[in-house]
Amino acid sequence: MHENKRYFTVEEANRLIPEITAIVEGLRRGQQRLLAHSKAAEAVAHKAHSNGGGGDASTYLAEHAQTFSRGLARLEAMGVVLKDVERGLLDFPHWRAGREVYLCWKLGERRIEYWHDIDAGYTGRQPL
Repeated sequence: MHENKRYFTVEEANRLIPEITAIVEGLRRGQQRLLAHSKAAEAVAHKAHSNGGGGDASTYLAEHAQTFSRGLARLEAMGVVLKDVERGLLDFPHWRAGREVYLCWKLGERRIEYWHDIDAGYTGRQPL
């Protein structure tokens, strides 16, 4: 067991779901904004820069990137492992029968109901 790594009980993970849901929803919105605006903002920034400006478009992208980064940092600080932003898929390190596994949660699920081996991933989910 890694001494700095956090391990969750099912109850601890379930208590975090409301907070995690808000963070993941924010990350998904942020990812969509970044993807939608990055190419347009890049073109505007390039064009404006050649005219002696361009700060606004770059600032806009940087602000979204910082917001996204803060959400990722919050999850990391909690000890949660984000697997897929788009699907809202997260894992919680957990000890089960003397070995490390992941409690698996997907955005929209009301509580933790699945686990999987660390190397199995989402397709290896098993009911608790």
